[in-house]
Amino acid sequence: MSIYDVAREAGVSAATVSRFINKSVNVVPEKAELIRSAMKKLKYEPAMIRPGPRPRNRQGIVHKQVLLLSLGKFGVLDLYNMPALPKMLNEIQLVLHSTGLNLVLAQSVDGTIPSITSARNFDGILVFGKLDPMPEKIMALLRSAPSVWFFREHSDPDGIFDHVFYDNKKIGGMAFSYLHGKGCRNLAVIVTEKEHSAFSLRSEAFVSAAREMGCLVDVFQPADSNPGIPIARKVDEILGKMMNGRRRHDGIFVTSDDSMLAVFNSFRNRGIEPEQDIKFIGCNNDPQFMGQMSPRPATIDIRLDVIGRKAVELLLQRIRNPEEDGTVEVFIKPLLVPAEKDEEQLKVS
Repeated sequence: MSIYDVAREAGVSAATVSRFINKSVNVVPEKAELIRSAMKKLKYEPAMIRPGPRPRNRQGIVHKQVLLLSLGKFGVLDLYNMPALPKMLNEIQLVLHSTGLNLVLAQSVDGTIPSITSARNFDGILVFGKLDPMPEKIMALLRSAPSVWFFREHSDPDGIFDHVFYDNKKIGGMAFSYLHGKGCRNLAVIVTEKEHSAFSLRSEAFVSAAREMGCLVDVFQPADSNPGIPIARKVDEILGKMMNGRRRHDGIFVTSDDSMLAVFNSFRNRGIEPEQDIKFIGCNNDPQFMGQMSPRPATIDIRLDVIGRKAVELLLQRIRNPEEDGTVEVFIKPLLVPAEKDEEQLKVS
């Protein structure tokens, strides 16, 4: 539970909730009452010891460097190997380069302060990932310079920092709406990594939207979702269960495009023609995978380039305006990328 949950329940901004809790400035009575009611309903208790106001002695751009700090399991090589992330990292570097800044990457797996940060030769920090519990030393590092959390997971339940994320719940709803609009009623979701938080949120939102419309939906996951197991092997296991089941699905949401490619090929190998016998929609809009499917199915673009650009813009704003109070939470709206056949029909019409 975090101030962001309280803000959504109360219908106000996270910055307003933060101001109300910290009593840093007055909040109008109407909004204060909404916040009190939301906190009571959600049983939210603010931390007894709060971090206090932002430091007032920050300067503008001095070192011409921004630190990208990865918290948790994702190392620098992992970031570049993840299918979805190179596009976002590229946009971050492009925006920084256009303003004369360099990007330095570092990682903290267990809360240890990276040695590269000892010189404090950076003007701001982009934070990726999470640590639970959040070490005091890492929190102190983030508060020593303007910092923005980006992508999805975070260790900032009290909303001390700005956030730039994509909206997994909207992704699931969009995927359902697309398949439902195609006349699909017997639906399935394929999740190849059941421990993946983003995939789980997408799946849950899809199931919720489907059930509201009275549609049948099954969720398929491998018995072992170990990332070391090849996706093709997981998909073969899943499709084996699907084909032996009682129902025949006419629409499938696959929670990532790399998995959808494996699903696409596996169905075709079984004599079931994708996009003709069964409709698909994936997520991430990864060209390296979407380009290998013909006809290309629909997917959802989580707009990683926009996330990267907005995170840098927000960080630069903090660097240049250190006296600004309040925090900002930005959710980048995903976009539907129609199937190849849909695009062809639009051109004809």
